[in-house]
Amino acid sequence: MIMAGRILKDHEAYGLLPLREVVAKSSNIGMAKLAALLGEEKLYAYARLFGFGDRAQKGEGALPGETAGLLHPLKKWNKVSMTRVPMGYEVAVTNLQMVMAYAAVANGGKRMEPRLIKAVVDRENRMVMQFLPKVVCQVVRPEVARQVMEALRGVVSDEGTAAEAQVPGFEVAGKTGTAKKYTPEGYVKKYRSSFIGVLPAENPEFLVSILVDDPKGKKYYGGQVAGPAFREIATHVAEQLNLNRTTVVARKETR
Repeated sequence: MIMAGRILKDHEAYGLLPLREVVAKSSNIGMAKLAALLGEEKLYAYARLFGFGDRAQKGEGALPGETAGLLHPLKKWNKVSMTRVPMGYEVAVTNLQMVMAYAAVANGGKRMEPRLIKAVVDRENRMVMQFLPKVVCQVVRPEVARQVMEALRGVVSDEGTAAEAQVPGFEVAGKTGTAKKYTPEGYVKKYRSSFIGVLPAENPEFLVSILVDDPKGKKYYGGQVAGPAFREIATHVAEQLNLNRTTVVARKETR
């Protein structure tokens, strides 16, 4: 279809989709329409609340080497920006920013300050210093966060784009990402493929983010190349944390 004078298309023709399926099938058209309903001012405001376009920590607690990424100020958006930003174009996001944003959804809408160190103890294992969790802001209402988590569970289903990220015995909520790489000459046919997932979806304990830069071979979608890596890592983490398995899921090939 044509939006803002530009052709916008999905991986395949889906027809009408409910919002949950828009997320599950990673529909570019659906996300662009949702952004149009929201409006560019609210879209930009929420992007900032989620932490995009800014460093996760500043001052004495700043993380070495961290960048702010890129989120153009609203005055620099053009007529197609509102349809491209929801798809991940015209922006540059660090992996840490993406992790913190998805963690906010998993935490009931609360964006937390990242912590590299939980505590410092002495030789006798006595607490010397403790770094407590710190809430940055409430990005969305808990009910909204719950609805988003439900949609993200649909992504990691047989009908979603991340069936290969399913972890036997657990419900996973997550999202795939597949974006063309940008060079000084423009976008090229090389990709950055990703998957970020939360487990268990019903009561989150941990989050894993996988990013594959320029995957080799015929497969390049996030669900195909990053999904299996997530499944393997998340399985081991769940075992280390002694999490109880609650479901049985069958995996099938997907894009």
